[in-house]
Amino acid sequence: MQFFKALALLATTLSLVLAQDASTDSGPTPCMLCLQDSLQSLSACTTVKVVIGEMEPASDPAYAACLCSSLDGAWIDKCTSTCSQDVLSFKNAYAENIQAAGLSCGAQPTFVPASFA
Repeated sequence: MQFFKALALLATTLSLVLAQDASTDSGPTPCMLCLQDSLQSLSACTTVKVVIGEMEPASDPAYAACLCSSLDGAWIDKCTSTCSQDVLSFKNAYAENIQAAGLSCGAQPTFVPASFA
C-alpha cells in the first residue's frame, strides 16, 4: 500500500510548509532536506532510509520505532531557520497526524496504514 495514502494528513501539513520553500527545480527543497536530515539523526532512525514521500513504515518495524521516537517534534526545531515559520504549525500537528495515519507506539511500535475513505 502506498505510504502517501496512509499519511494524507501529514503530507498535507508538510506540503504547506514546503510550499513556502519551493525552489525552481524539481529536487528536494532546503527545508525538506533539513527535515529529512534532522529526522535521520535521531538514534532510532539511523538504520532506516528517511526520504520524505518514499518512506514505507508498514514495511519495516524499524520505521515505526523511528517515527515513535520523533513524536515530540524536537527534531523539527533544527529546521526553523531553513524552513518558513509554517514549520511550527507542522510541528504542532505532527504527532496527532502521524498517529491518525496509523502509527501505534508501545512496547512494539507498529504502523498499520489507516484507510481514508
